[in-house]
Amino acid sequence: MKKRPQKEKKRSPILVIIVLITLAIIAWMTYNFVIALQTGEPFSFFGNGKEKTEFENFVVAGVDEEGYRTDLILFCQLNKRDGKLNILQIPRDTKVENKRNDKKINSAYFSGMDVLQNEIHSVTGLKANHYAVITFEGFKDIIDAIGGVEVDVPIRMKYDDPVQDLVIDLQPGVQKLNGEKAEMFMRFRKNNDGGGYPTGDLGRMEAQKQLYNAIADKLLSPATIFKAPGLLHAVNKNSETDFTWSEMVGMMGSCLKLRKNDMQIIALPGEGKYIGGVSYFVADKTKTKSVIAENFILEEPETISKKAEKKEQKTKDGLKIRLIDASGGSSDKTVEVRDKLEEKGFDIVDTVKWEEVRESSSIIEYEEGAGEELKKIYKNIPVTHNEKKDPDTDLTFIIGKNFK
Repeated sequence: MKKRPQKEKKRSPILVIIVLITLAIIAWMTYNFVIALQTGEPFSFFGNGKEKTEFENFVVAGVDEEGYRTDLILFCQLNKRDGKLNILQIPRDTKVENKRNDKKINSAYFSGMDVLQNEIHSVTGLKANHYAVITFEGFKDIIDAIGGVEVDVPIRMKYDDPVQDLVIDLQPGVQKLNGEKAEMFMRFRKNNDGGGYPTGDLGRMEAQKQLYNAIADKLLSPATIFKAPGLLHAVNKNSETDFTWSEMVGMMGSCLKLRKNDMQIIALPGEGKYIGGVSYFVADKTKTKSVIAENFILEEPETISKKAEKKEQKTKDGLKIRLIDASGGSSDKTVEVRDKLEEKGFDIVDTVKWEEVRESSSIIEYEEGAGEELKKIYKNIPVTHNEKKDPDTDLTFIIGKNFK
């Protein structure tokens, strides 16, 4: 008798998916366990970057082929208290006041990331404490790593720039873009005939916003966990950041908790203008201030540990100080000194403006050693001890003409 051929067992697709998910979870947990061992931080499934800050402000900049200018500038605030991510789009042609001949913000990066961050602050009032710079080659790799994105190309895009080795060729309509075409979509400004978005930079920002949302949809999709290795490789290979690995893992953990409705992309308010024959985007100061106040935390990011340290310092070193301005100047110098000392934890009990002018500044202490705490800040100002106790103050700080 012939044996019946055994039927090949079909694997259940559900079982395969469960196995893959299980492997992904094990890999993720193993990775976080290794990070925990390296950093000494407690193990957490959502990442081992300690929540050292209540929120993070960071700039994401996309640089051109030469690495001199930023075609993409995003100010991002990850609010860990509320579980929100707000992103402010800043047009590359935004006009800024600076000492360079080029008054566009996209040229700031050539002078350094700190210059770019300062100019972003001058326009928005927001300060970043971290940054991530990515090349457009990296941008393409990231789009390919997540399997492309679907967008609605609003207009015909045809532009050639042999100097930048840039070729843009996209037909209008809904379509899936791979990395190369996504770069075309991102960088498009005008056609070879000079035409482009009917509303200029505003139209470009709206189109880019559509692309960012499409990328977010992919990144926040559960399926992205299977693409994580390729995605991390693309980011690692083509980016520069001042985030530590621990901070990046902590950020990843926070981002894993986000949902689509937790993220919003906001355009910097303003309009395109020609000034001196040059095309600029000019931010509307009043509207910008309103948009920032409504959507962003305006205080500078401060670590929880730093706040605790400051509170402890205030308890320990909260010395009472009287400030006297005897510099003879028209402005009241006690204001700037008061702000600085209060930030350091000192208690300012009184401020006085003297008509009498003193050439030199001096510190008078009524408690032994109290003046040394102030000398840590103002090293060149002499301290004299007064045996007579003052019930209201521990120190008197006289600001003389030589104060700087």
